[in-house]
Amino acid sequence: MKSFITSRRKSHQRAGTAKALLIATILAVLISSFGSVDITQAGTFQFDISSLFNADVAVNRSGGVTDPINDGIDSDGRAYMTQTAVEQICTSDTTPHGLPDNGLIQANARHPAIQLGVLNSDNGNNAFEGSGSGSTGLINVTDQQYTYIHIFAISTNGNTTVTLTFNYLDGTNVTTSSRTIQDWFNDPTETDDEYFLINGLDRTGPSTSGCENVDDPAIFGARFQPNSSKTLVSFRVNYNVLGSGGSFVLFGASGQTAVTAPEMGVEGNSTPIQDGDTTPSTTDLTDFGNAYQDSER
Repeated sequence: MKSFITSRRKSHQRAGTAKALLIATILAVLISSFGSVDITQAGTFQFDISSLFNADVAVNRSGGVTDPINDGIDSDGRAYMTQTAVEQICTSDTTPHGLPDNGLIQANARHPAIQLGVLNSDNGNNAFEGSGSGSTGLINVTDQQYTYIHIFAISTNGNTTVTLTFNYLDGTNVTTSSRTIQDWFNDPTETDDEYFLINGLDRTGPSTSGCENVDDPAIFGARFQPNSSKTLVSFRVNYNVLGSGGSFVLFGASGQTAVTAPEMGVEGNSTPIQDGDTTPSTTDLTDFGNAYQDSER
């Protein structure tokens, strides 16, 4: 009897081992047939537009010397100032407001962080300036499927309307609906598509001399939606300056991508297994057949 019990237990052990091997084999087949996992990381891409810069639109003060040369951006030759410059120039202003010395504008709920070309340490050109109607040069981007494209700009002596022409990897080109870039002295109601990047600044006087403590000039952001199912490779900014003697000034641009939730395709025996499927089938190797349940210990 002892020998029979021992033999029976060994038989059950072998059966259990076989079942484990069978299940492991089936799992290996299922795992080996998993589809690809599609995860698109969310991100912000700042685009390098420095090749378009043709104007110095802000007075800076580097090494104790105030920048003597500057391109005024309205019909009277006024311009922005960096924080260090405004503190030096607007001596009677107890709360001088200039552009950040490092050119960095932090992100908020409406826009990503952006590094402006305006730097207190750099006397060179820091923005694109255009008048009348025209387009910027081509702005190349990191090839991505973008959810949003933002541009950061102002208008002077009145508003400017802008559109973007998107160029996709498949060779198609699409021009967007227009956005309004406000006059730098305007205070419009913000939306997700048209908003303030920074506001409440001071500016230089006519011909970039002296200080105007006005706590008003702004830089605006405008948001556009490309076709997020297509890979964007470049775009142009098309502008139409509405005011007489005014300018359109572009400071920077960036793009945002979205998160695509992970998606895993599962197959058995090269047959797709749908989400929520609870029906065993020999076709997709999920029917393991009848199994003997041993009640003995």
